[in-house]
Amino acid sequence: MEMQRDPIKSYYKELVRSFSGTAPKDRKRLSELLSQEAVGVELVGGGLHIVLGGEARDLASIIPKELHSEIRFPMIVAKISGTPFFKLLECSTSVAMMLERLKKAG
Repeated sequence: MEMQRDPIKSYYKELVRSFSGTAPKDRKRLSELLSQEAVGVELVGGGLHIVLGGEARDLASIIPKELHSEIRFPMIVAKISGTPFFKLLECSTSVAMMLERLKKAG
């Protein structure tokens, strides 16, 4: 007897595959981006994500210099399921503390 494909399982499998193709293969440190006008970060699916140097410099101007080597681009933000909150993935303790300071400073 031939097994039927589960359409819901197939849908989610394809959805996960499409999302994973947009994930970066590598990420660049903020300190690396400051001296360049634009940097391409290769994606798992073969595409290219462009990070503009001007955006990196704008962010660097409000972040303490000692954290420039700890922040990586592109930043990956995920919504926490079942809540209205988002989380910065691969966030080190020092970066989390910096974000908290920026939040308090307004």
